[in-house]
Amino acid sequence: IVVEDLHVAGMLRNRRLARHIAGVGWGELRRQLDYKTRRYGGRLVVADRWYPSSKTCSNCHAVKAKLRLSDRTFHCDQCHFTLDRDLNAARNLAALVTSHSWWATENEPAGNSGKTSLAGSGYRHGKTHPHNTGWANAAPQGDGSRHVFARTVNGERLSGVSRQRQPLRLAILEAERVLGDAGVESPRVDAELIAAHVLGVERGRLPMVPLVDPPVVDAIGQLVGRRAKHVPLQHLTGWAAMGDITVGVGPGVFVPRPETELLLEWGLARLRDVEHPVVVDLCTGSGALALAVASARGDATVHAVESDGVALAWARQNAEVRAQAGDTPIRLYAGDVTEPTVFADLDGTVHLVLCNPPYVPDGTRVPPEVAEHDPAVAVFAGPDGLNVIRPVVALAARLLTVGGGLAIEHDDTHQRSVPALLAARRVLTDVTDHPDLAGRPRFTTALRAAGAA
Repeated sequence: IVVEDLHVAGMLRNRRLARHIAGVGWGELRRQLDYKTRRYGGRLVVADRWYPSSKTCSNCHAVKAKLRLSDRTFHCDQCHFTLDRDLNAARNLAALVTSHSWWATENEPAGNSGKTSLAGSGYRHGKTHPHNTGWANAAPQGDGSRHVFARTVNGERLSGVSRQRQPLRLAILEAERVLGDAGVESPRVDAELIAAHVLGVERGRLPMVPLVDPPVVDAIGQLVGRRAKHVPLQHLTGWAAMGDITVGVGPGVFVPRPETELLLEWGLARLRDVEHPVVVDLCTGSGALALAVASARGDATVHAVESDGVALAWARQNAEVRAQAGDTPIRLYAGDVTEPTVFADLDGTVHLVLCNPPYVPDGTRVPPEVAEHDPAVAVFAGPDGLNVIRPVVALAARLLTVGGGLAIEHDDTHQRSVPALLAARRVLTDVTDHPDLAGRPRFTTALRAAGAA
């Protein structure tokens, strides 16, 4: 518990009443907090009432000469750091948790009437503390841009600004601010996922980690800095989720999106009453869809094909990891889905065909994470984005057995064109378009009817 003793005597015209209210209220609060912290094994840290928590920059520790009560945003004149006023003060007070400087004391006797033994006018008037252990407002060091509050013991000067454990919540709030300023779509979620990655815990367990060491804060800051440059979050953590599994991703392979899990759910639902199904994943990329199916259906025979060599290497690596984890191994092939003879030996035997192909029309503006980090061959597919989907429809019609299902992900501009391509094949029925998590058209499904492909 960190408490800041605000000097409120000047806030009322009746100074005697103000001092009485402040003294009684603060003294009682102090006694209660002192009792609670001692009883439950905690510590009570009290900031000196003259400590300028709001005026001190929590980034470079420079002290502003003036900060009006109406100013809700703190802006440092030295390092140009900007932060919410209360959050800036909270960061400064959080540093008191384990520090031992002239502006903080711990668990004093309750009979002290709430007055800290290190309080007084040392900061306000530049005087040293009268006790043997000297406390002073040190002169600015270096170029004068940083005020260092220092302690002297028997003439030896020790720095009072030391890096101590910090609340994880503040680190996440700072990360959220940086990512939000950089234009990241989900700054809070990304900040929490980065913190969870650095700490090696699940995101839902972050509240169980109240304080973190400075190296952890530094590691979070470094990853946040890279994420602010629009490096994909999955490249920073090294993995992406698909269904109940995660797969390794990085430079050179397309990062699976959460929307594709809807396609996966539809496919698994189609297999619910099928024993020992045969599944084909076209344009597998990292292998996410194929491996998720193999993990969910251990009795399935899963084939996956990819034409890009780098992506195929990622898929092989992920397949080995999942096989070592006990999942049924998939059958991985190097091949081009636009070739008319691909998977010719599987004609008419496949129960489910899944495909997340390249489908963005050439020239479409995409986010920096996609434009600068996803391979273009896995994103763009001709002037209308259908250069790969067209041959995939013909291939799926050839592979599927009667009653088998097909699901193809597509661009949100393909709401009519892709369903039309499937409906044009007489052997494909029940053509349906499905929205993604944001309500945009995202994938189309169909079933194989009897008849020649």
